[in-house]
Amino acid sequence: MKLLSPAIKAASAFTLGGAAFALANLLLARYLSTEDYGEFSLVLAIGVLGISLGPLSLDAIVLRHRPGPRLMLFGSSLLTGAAVAAVAVALGHFVYAIDAGFLVALFLAITAGSVARLGASVYQSEKRYKISLLLIQSQNITLIGAAIAAGLATAVSAQVVFYAYALHWSASAIVALLTLRFVVQIQEAAGWNVPWRESLPLFGYLVTVQLAAQLDRLIIPKLLDIESLATFGVLSALVLAPFKMFQTGVGYTLVPGLRNSDSKASRRKILVHEAGITALVVAVGAASGFLIAPWFADLFLKGKYVLGPILIAAAVFAGTMRVLVMFISSIVTALGDQGHLAWMNRGSWLALAASVAGGWWGSRWGLAGLVFGFSLGSLLRAALAAAVALKVWQKPSEQQQASALFVKGP
Repeated sequence: MKLLSPAIKAASAFTLGGAAFALANLLLARYLSTEDYGEFSLVLAIGVLGISLGPLSLDAIVLRHRPGPRLMLFGSSLLTGAAVAAVAVALGHFVYAIDAGFLVALFLAITAGSVARLGASVYQSEKRYKISLLLIQSQNITLIGAAIAAGLATAVSAQVVFYAYALHWSASAIVALLTLRFVVQIQEAAGWNVPWRESLPLFGYLVTVQLAAQLDRLIIPKLLDIESLATFGVLSALVLAPFKMFQTGVGYTLVPGLRNSDSKASRRKILVHEAGITALVVAVGAASGFLIAPWFADLFLKGKYVLGPILIAAAVFAGTMRVLVMFISSIVTALGDQGHLAWMNRGSWLALAASVAGGWWGSRWGLAGLVFGFSLGSLLRAALAAAVALKVWQKPSEQQQASALFVKGP
C-alpha cells in the first residue's frame, strides 16, 4: 500500500495545521480562565461555521467545474461572506449575548475568510494543494503566537487573540486575490456561468455538514454550561483533532481525484486505496485518544481539566463517524448529479435533526452522553449518504457512455 497518497499528503498538511490549532487551544485553556476560554471557543465555533458557509457553496462549485479564478466569483464570495457574517453576528448577540468587541472581529473574520476559501478552492481544483492549504491552515500558526502572548502578558485577552485570528484571514484573502490575479496563470473556462440550480442543493448539504461539525460547541452552552464547553474544547484538541484533520484531508483530495477520473476502474482503485489508508489512520487516532490524551491533559493542564475514559470513548466514536461520513459523501459530491445532491441535502437535514435530538437526550448524562447523542446523527448521515452513493456508483461512467454512443450511433 502506497502511503504517500494524495489524501495522506493533504492529511499531513492538515495534521500540521490541526496540531497548531490544537496546541493553540491547549495554551489558551491553560492561560485563560475556564469561563474566558469557553467564551472564546464559542466565538471561534461561530467563526469557523461562518467562514465555511460564507461562499454559499461557490467553493464546491469551483471544485466540480474548474472555472478558473474569475473575478465575478470573488466578488460574489465577498458579498455572500458579508451577509453570512451579519447573520453570525446577530446569532452571537441575540442568542449568546457575546460582547460587541468579539462580534466586530467575527464579522471581519467571516467576510475575509469567505474570499480566502474561494481562492483556496481554485488552487485545490487545479491540484495545487500546497498554496491552497496554506491559505486555509496558516491562521492556526497565528493562533499559537497569540496564545503564547496571552500567557506572557495579561493585557492579551481572549478578544485580542480572536482579533489576531480575524486579521490573519484578512491577509489570506488579499494574498489569494493578488496571487491568482498577478502571479499564477490558471486559464478561465470559456463561456462558463455559475450553475445556481446545482449550487442550491450543494449549499443546503454544506450547511448541514458544517452545522454538524460545530453543533456540539453551539449547543453545549445551552444544554449544559460554558464550563462544559471549555472541557469539550480540551477534549476536541486532544482526542477529536486527529479525526478532524484526516476527515478534511480525505474530502480535500478524494473529490478532485474522483472527479478527474473517467472510468469506474480508476475510481474503484482510488476508493480502495484511500479506504485502507483511512482505516489505518482512524485506528491510530483511537489509540492516541485512549493512551496519550489523558496523560497529556494531566501533565500540560495540571489537573484543570479531567478527561475520563467514557468521555474519551464518546469522542473517539464521534470522530470515527465524522471520517466515515466525509469519505462516503465525497463520492456523491464528486460524481452525483443535481438529483443526488438534492437527496443528500434532504437526508443531511434529517440527520442534523437526529443529532440535536440525540444531544438533548444524552445531555442528562453530562458531556459524555451529549457527545454520544450527537454521534447518532452522524451514524444516520453515513447510512443515508451510503444509499445515495450506491446509486451514484451504479451510473455508467463517461467512458462507458461514450462507448455506447459509438456502438449505437446518434
